[in-house]
Amino acid sequence: MKVSSWREAYRELLTHPEKAGVYRNYGNRKLMYKICKLLENYKSHGNCLLDAGCGDGQYIYLAKSMGYRVIGMDISKEKLKRARQYSKVIVGDITEIPCKTEYFDVVLCTEVLEHIIDQKKAISEISRVLKCGGKLILSVPTHGLFRWLPAMFNKKCYLSPEHVREYSILPFRHHYRFQRLYSLLKANRLEITKTYGAFFLDFPRSQRIANIKPFSKLFDLFEIFGNVRPFKYFCRYVIFTCIKTNTQYEGYR
Repeated sequence: MKVSSWREAYRELLTHPEKAGVYRNYGNRKLMYKICKLLENYKSHGNCLLDAGCGDGQYIYLAKSMGYRVIGMDISKEKLKRARQYSKVIVGDITEIPCKTEYFDVVLCTEVLEHIIDQKKAISEISRVLKCGGKLILSVPTHGLFRWLPAMFNKKCYLSPEHVREYSILPFRHHYRFQRLYSLLKANRLEITKTYGAFFLDFPRSQRIANIKPFSKLFDLFEIFGNVRPFKYFCRYVIFTCIKTNTQYEGYR
């Protein structure tokens, strides 16, 4: 189906559950919508985009509708079979990206780092393939406010079973502090320009409830907190936009 805008492509994608995959769920949809708005804003910086960890290719499809030249990369050959229908894809590990240095205008890396053991190497590789002045859109999972409050009593926020880490502004066990992530990005010449949150009302079974139309409107009202400090850090997903600078920072620990 030919679409005239990314918003039309977004709506079309969500009407096909087999294409939408996990993005059928409310929280994932909110994350996708916010990232698409950022991609739309960055189109003026150049149109060569790497989707690092592209999965089934939903973002490839949406970025193509904006006019980007997209290369999708994933370590899973099975997922790339589905992503291949949208654009060129390559099998690759984010810790060893098989692309030229300073090749891409924009790199998208959404919900990937939490699966990667060597996060430091992954961010170093993202910086290597990104042009100086290029843009990075990075999203990572954290615990929503209503999961975080009970954790205050036992200092534990339990990980999703498929994650090696999640992220927090507080010192929870098995969680990676945002402050350390900031230092790691800076050490690789990636300066954070903006931070956003997505899916504020995250609590057990909230995805199921939010998928019911009357309740989804209520959840929508609370999404405003995704733009408000400090509440943005207690959404389920935190999105960072970064620019690659000339300055080499020191001090990562």
